[in-house]
Amino acid sequence: MRKRSIGLWIAAAAGYAFLYMPLVIVIVYSFNNSRLNAEWVGFTLDWYDKLFHNEEMLTAAGNSLTIALVASLVSTLLGGCAGQSAKAATPSSTTATAPSTTATAPATTATKPAPKLDVIWVPSPPEVIVAMLDAAKVGPSDLVYDLGCGEGEILIAAAKRGARGVGVDLDPERIRNAKANATQAGVADRLTFIEQDLFKTDVSKASVVTLYLLPELNERLKPKLLQELRPGTPIVSHDFGMGDWMPERSIDVPLTRTHRVFLWRVPARP
Repeated sequence: MRKRSIGLWIAAAAGYAFLYMPLVIVIVYSFNNSRLNAEWVGFTLDWYDKLFHNEEMLTAAGNSLTIALVASLVSTLLGGCAGQSAKAATPSSTTATAPSTTATAPATTATKPAPKLDVIWVPSPPEVIVAMLDAAKVGPSDLVYDLGCGEGEILIAAAKRGARGVGVDLDPERIRNAKANATQAGVADRLTFIEQDLFKTDVSKASVVTLYLLPELNERLKPKLLQELRPGTPIVSHDFGMGDWMPERSIDVPLTRTHRVFLWRVPARP
């Protein structure tokens, strides 16, 4: 610790010497009785005597001092005024605490935790959508529920056939985009998009249900669909089955890979 202190003192001394030594040399040599500063001849006050008897130099020095004094006074006044203005504009610490708490509350209210999504959105190709709607024979009299609707591709295609539709998705961004896509396609008046958990959605009014979910989600949905949907209601799924419930039909759609469309109908209740 002591060695470190000595080192700091040496560094500080070297810094001050570097800054002020040239000034000391100039002052010392101002008493040199020689016109060449490189050579010390002897001590004299002649140069100061000539300086103080030179009217032009004295006038210039007086002007410089006057300007410096006025500049100092003006800057001091302006700095004082600015400081007072800043102090007046800054609320006291006690006053500032209340608005800070109030301002934080809306941010907490507005911050909504991101929903936990069971599956990422992957859009169904148009050819697959056509196969799904054809399998369910979707027409103007239908109300199609798309569970996990993504950005509305299936429902927009159904609306262009005259059907009405309800899309359900837990992702708010997907719902916003679905509404925008429906508006752009000119079918927004026939479609409703809801940001909601599909397991909490009443599907009893659906005449057709479309799915593009994972197999385990399809299987979890199966009891709900069988309980709420009317007998004979078609359920169409892209790519994934529904456990041990065998489909009525399966349709292959060969693209860059082979997609598969499954069709079930809700059986009659005993």
